Order: sequence, then C-alpha cells, then structure tokens
Amino acid sequence: MRSGWMVMAAMAIGCAGGSSSGGDGTDATDSTDATDGSDATDGSDATDGSDATDGTDATDGTDASDATDATDATDGSDTTDGSDATDGSDGTDGVPGEFGFIFRKPGSGSVECGPTPMAPEGYTLDEPDRDWLCTFDVAAPGAAISGHIYLQSSIEACYTVGFPVPVMRVDGAWISIDGVVSPLAEPLYDVGGNHRNDYMEFTWQSVRFKLYHSSFGFGFRVCQPMDCVQVLGSGVPVAVDGCTKDRTIPAICVPILEDGTHAPLEDTFEPCAGDPNYL
Repeated sequence: MRSGWMVMAAMAIGCAGGSSSGGDGTDATDSTDATDGSDATDGSDATDGSDATDGTDATDGTDASDATDATDATDGSDTTDGSDATDGSDGTDGVPGEFGFIFRKPGSGSVECGPTPMAPEGYTLDEPDRDWLCTFDVAAPGAAISGHIYLQSSIEACYTVGFPVPVMRVDGAWISIDGVVSPLAEPLYDVGGNHRNDYMEFTWQSVRFKLYHSSFGFGFRVCQPMDCVQVLGSGVPVAVDGCTKDRTIPAICVPILEDGTHAPLEDTFEPCAGDPNYL
C-alpha cells in the first residue's frame, strides 16, 4: 500500500516542480480545482446535514495573494489585508521562534448569526481563533517533503444548520523546511460542520494537500486533532489517501494555546470510541 501512494505522490510532486515559482508555494493555479472535490472526502456532510462547501467561503478572503512574498513569512512584518493577526508578533515580540515561525497569541472574535430554531431573532456567536502547528512529512522516491505547518485562523462569518457553524478566515499559513519559512498558497481551514470534523488545505509546489482525520467515532465525530495527510488530485477527490485506517501518511497537529505556546508534537493517536473500522 505504501509503495503505491509513494509513487503517485512522487509523480504529482515531480510534475509540479517544474512550474513552482522558486518553491515559495505561491503558484497554485494548476491545482486549485482539487478543492472542488475535497468535500467528497471529509464525509461530514452525510451525517450532520451541513454542506461543508457553505463553510469554505473563508477562502474568499484568503487567496494566495495574502501570502505571496516568502520574505513576509519569515520576518512576520507584513500583512496584505491590514490585519495584525497574520504577523504573530504579539506572541513573541516579532522574534522567530520554533521552526522559524513567529507565533501569535490567539484571541477571539464574534459575528452576528441566526436566526435558528432556538434563537429566531439571531444572536452573537463568539469563537476563539483556531491556530494550528502540524508536522508535514510526505515522502516518495525522488521527492520528499519534511517540515512543519503553521496556520492562523479567525472567525469571519457563520451559517446555520440546526446550530450555528463558524466560517473561519485564514489569517496566515506557512511551511517551515529546515528552518526556512515560506508562505502556503490558497490556505483553507474548515471547522467541519456541526460535528466539527475539521480539516485544513493548502497548496505547496503546485500540489494540493489536505490535513484530515483517519478515525471517526460515534455519530461520525472526530475525537482528536487532525492526524493524517491526503494528496488531492486534479479531477479526482483524493489522489493519495494517507488517512485510511493504516494512516499511511501520518501527521501530528496541536493547537496554539492562548499564551502562544503549544503541547509537544507527540503522536498520541488512538482510534475513536465507536469507530466501526476498529470494532
């Protein structure tokens, strides 16, 4: 199984290498169609009745132009949308830290949401920023990526499917390889509908990747942070699925805490209780 996806990933990454603009992750025009099919893999719509595509509008304000200059990612001094949220300087005084990232201290935001059956006049939805640090190791013959991903997101809207669901705006997303930080193209973070089966997507070297989950428990709900990687393909939902029961492309993700720190990047994966794949 492993050799199969390794060869496919090598072909995807190898073909993309010739069109990458200096490896800064900004040239993603030839792979963005993959996101149109990504919802087919998350499975969250089938059980919670929500349409994950309703929650992907966050990308409307987070196109690749928000992070086109690799130097901005390394010094944390520039944001194209005027928001201080992307520079992370309020977390470490603008000094690059672990893996070269400048971590911010996540805050919170609020939007007006509704109406809902329980609040016919609508109400205010408060939502903390959701910032993540993840390992990212995709290896294949002749091509290998080993690094870390740092993504910042905050609420910008909401939609209602029985209960309100926040729509997150990506404030910034970067990859660190050997301590060299570069921006990721077209980053997306989706909380995953009512069941919160969340995921993130981004493009690197013209290949679209998705960090998702390999285990779902009772009611098709996740029980832990994102733990695996899928390689998305043009014209197909998933070209290489590293999120099967075997976790052929494992990942470790931890949330950034309020003080700008995070738990150790240790693989503590366990199958979710009630996952039929482990019964």
